[in-house]
Amino acid sequence: LMEYSARGLLDDQAQSMVNSVAAGDVEGYVRCIRQMGKKGHTSGLDFATGATVGLCVATDRLCGTEALDGIAGPAGRL
Repeated sequence: LMEYSARGLLDDQAQSMVNSVAAGDVEGYVRCIRQMGKKGHTSGLDFATGATVGLCVATDRLCGTEALDGIAGPAGRL
C-alpha cells in the first residue's frame, strides 16, 4: 500500500485507513470503513474487509494469540 500511495494510486480514503492503523486510532479506522462502504458497488467494502482481515491476521501472529487458528479448519492455517 505504501508503494501505491507513493505513486499516487491509493485514494484519500484508503490512505486515511492506513494512517489510522499506523496511529493506533481504532475510531478513525471504523470511520474510514464506513466511508469506504459508500464507494462503488462493493469495491470499498472489499478493500475494507481485506484490510481488516489482513490486520487481524498480522496482529494475531505478532502478538502470538493464535486466536485465528480455529478458523482455518481442515484447510490449514491462515
